[in-house]
Amino acid sequence: MTSGERLLLVSGDLSVCPQRGEVRNARGESARLGPVNMKVLAALMSRPGQVVSRAEIYDAVWRNQVVGDDTLTRSISDIRAKINRLSEQSGLIETLPKRGYRWTAD
Repeated sequence: MTSGERLLLVSGDLSVCPQRGEVRNARGESARLGPVNMKVLAALMSRPGQVVSRAEIYDAVWRNQVVGDDTLTRSISDIRAKINRLSEQSGLIETLPKRGYRWTAD
C-alpha cells in the first residue's frame, strides 16, 4: 500500500476509513471517530461475526497501558451512538457478557 492509498473497511451499509477517522453510509452521511474509538471499531470489524474478547481489544488498542473496564465500555457506547445514526441496521455491535463483543454486520 502506498502512502496515498487508504485502508477502507466495508460492512453492511457502512464504509470506514481508519486513517481519516471517518464512518460513512451509502447516502453519503458521515461521522468522525477519535483515534481510540476507531481502533476499537477496526478491531471488531476485522473479525465480523466472531467474538473479540475484551483482552484482545485491550491488546490491540491499549497495549502496554493500564485502563479500566469502563474505558472500553465508554468507547463501545460512543461508537454505537455514532454508527446507529448512520446505519439502517441496528445492533451492529453485540455485547457478549463476560466474553467480549461481536460485529454483526456482513
